[in-house]
Amino acid sequence: MSNTRHYTTLDGMRGIAAIAVVMFHAKAYFGGFYPRSAYLAVDLFFCLSGFVIAHAYDARLANGLRPLAFMRIRLLRLYPLYLAGTSLAILAIAAALFIKHDAAQWTVQDFAIAVPAALFMIPAPLFQNIFALNVPAWSLFYELVANIIYATSLFSLTWALRLITAIAAIAVIAQTVMFGHIDQGTTWPSTLWALGRVFFSFPLGVMLYRLHLTMRHIRVASPWLLAGLAALMLADPTGNGRIGFDIGFVLLASPALVLLGCLNAPSHPILVRAYKGLGLISYPIYVIHFPVILLLNSWERRHGDTALHHPLVGGVLLVGLIGIAWIAGIADARIRYIMKQGSLSLERYAIK
Repeated sequence: MSNTRHYTTLDGMRGIAAIAVVMFHAKAYFGGFYPRSAYLAVDLFFCLSGFVIAHAYDARLANGLRPLAFMRIRLLRLYPLYLAGTSLAILAIAAALFIKHDAAQWTVQDFAIAVPAALFMIPAPLFQNIFALNVPAWSLFYELVANIIYATSLFSLTWALRLITAIAAIAVIAQTVMFGHIDQGTTWPSTLWALGRVFFSFPLGVMLYRLHLTMRHIRVASPWLLAGLAALMLADPTGNGRIGFDIGFVLLASPALVLLGCLNAPSHPILVRAYKGLGLISYPIYVIHFPVILLLNSWERRHGDTALHHPLVGGVLLVGLIGIAWIAGIADARIRYIMKQGSLSLERYAIK
């Protein structure tokens, strides 16, 4: 049986980071005010994912859950909302191509290549972005790669975890120094660098989960942790400062936030509800926001409405996306609850 403890502060962090990513991708609609370090949220997501996956599946895999069954469960968790967001992008680009004939750089041939790849949740060839229809999905792909490695029990070996993390740390430092930042992984030329990002932060998250079970409580008020994360997302160092900031965030700040977050739960009921709400919207808003931004970009391209580049537009967009994500998150949770008995049956057959 899996541990049922809920790490509410980590939910809040995930929601804050996801909102920062939305603002980063919709920067044109916030009048120049947006979190310029929000791309680092991906590294936090990888670390959080490693922690949460270890919490949910360490014992179950040790007790006989097969890797294939584990990956089916993970796909059932990630794919439905990913499909919803990607389908929105497919419909928007199809309408622009075949009805309005103003699909910017898209061609029918490109569309025919991108759609099957997107539906199978694999990188599309011949494109600059490996997930051209829903760019943030690149991190989901690499997370699934890390999940596969985790499920094959390699991460159960402490020495292997440490070795992988150490090698990946070198890759993190190298790519940040080479490019001046660590915002790598979305495009084909940079995609292999994403392996350094995911294979540092994900296995470190696994190790942090196992470590925190033996640690004494380090008291930090959870609102300070979320405020600190927001401040880091808003930071805008330049030059060598950016290099040092990105390396420091990935190697130190991100794992520290995860460790302190798992050790410090909110005590006030209002904070508990707020953090759970942020956790609820975090994944839906992450996989749905980019197609919505594509629609807004298409409107602006057709009408030349530069008035959309105003902070109020960004605020309305963000509130609307949070509302959509809230509804999608609730619907997804209910659907998964209905499917729970089927998943439990699947696991019973998968256990040796």
